Amino acid sequence: LLFRIAVMPERILEKGHRMFLNFDNVSLLIKNIPLEDPDKIGRLRDYLMILIEGANEKVELFDAQVTAVQQRNDSYSLVINKVKESLKFVHQAQKEIEKQNVDILDTLADDVDEAFIGLGLSEDQEEQIMSLLKKAITESSQVFEKGVAVDQTMKDVLEQVAKLKEHI
Repeated sequence: LLFRIAVMPERILEKGHRMFLNFDNVSLLIKNIPLEDPDKIGRLRDYLMILIEGANEKVELFDAQVTAVQQRNDSYSLVINKVKESLKFVHQAQKEIEKQNVDILDTLADDVDEAFIGLGLSEDQEEQIMSLLKKAITESSQVFEKGVAVDQTMKDVLEQVAKLKEHI
C-alpha cells in the first residue's frame, strides 16, 4: 500500500478513516482518523505534513552525504590507483636501469681484458687500468646498493598504498 502511495501525484489523500501523506522520499499512512472534528483533522494534516517535509529533507540530506562520501572515496581510489601505477612504473624502470648498469660494467670489463692482448701493455700498466676499472665497478656497486634501498622503499610504499585502498 505504501509503495502505491509513493507513486501517487497527490501530497494528501483522504479515504474514509485513512489519510495518506506523500512526499518525494517519505510516505505515511494514518489509520482511524477521527472524522467528527474537521478542525482537528486540518491541524493534524498540517502538523503531519510539516513532519513529513522535515523527514523528507533529512532523507535528502543523508542521500547527499552518502553521495559526497562515495565521490570522495572514488576520488581517493582514483588517486591511489594512479600513485600505485606510477610507483610500479618507477620500480620497473629502476630495475631495468640497474640491470643495464650491471650489463654495461660486465661488458666493459670483458672489453678491457680483451684489449690488453693487442695493446702490448706491461703487467703494471694492465694492473693499473684494472685497478681503475675495479674502483669504478665498486663505486657503481655502491650506487646500486642505494638503488636497492630505494627499491625496498618503493615496495613498502606500494604495500601501504594497497592497504590504504582496502580501507576505502
